[in-house]
Amino acid sequence: MLGLFILTAVLAVSSGYSDLKVRRIPNFLTLPGILLGFILNFLLFGVIGFRNSIIGFVIGFGFFLIFYLFGGMGAGDVKVMGAIGSLLGYPMVIQSLLFVALSGIAIILVLLFPAIFYSLKTMNFSNLWSLRKTYIPYGLAISIGTILSIAFKLGGAHELF
Repeated sequence: MLGLFILTAVLAVSSGYSDLKVRRIPNFLTLPGILLGFILNFLLFGVIGFRNSIIGFVIGFGFFLIFYLFGGMGAGDVKVMGAIGSLLGYPMVIQSLLFVALSGIAIILVLLFPAIFYSLKTMNFSNLWSLRKTYIPYGLAISIGTILSIAFKLGGAHELF
């Protein structure tokens, strides 16, 4: 199990770094992660592990796919969350999604705080509409949230769900 966590952490950190550096999460990180998740969960935990890996992939990929279809995030974010779901399996992927969402909210607030503060200070909210086109490196939120989820699990806590 620890090996899956380490592999997941390496994938998460690599994809977060890539998203920050070049605004892209390459397929050579995500696709092997998906396949390794299926294979390793099968080898380590048998048919139940394989089933949980597939369910984890569907949940991680499917949840982010909705945002991708509405233009809210990139395809790399969707694929890396699918890979994380494949590696962590169900139900841990749900816990990871929760930590990813909380990390994303924190990052968005930090990045957009100056504009929001200025709008509140001047009571001029017209500039807030232009913020919707601001690039948010969500791979960073995925990385932080996944690491927090793994740390939470390794710290002896049970899954939240």
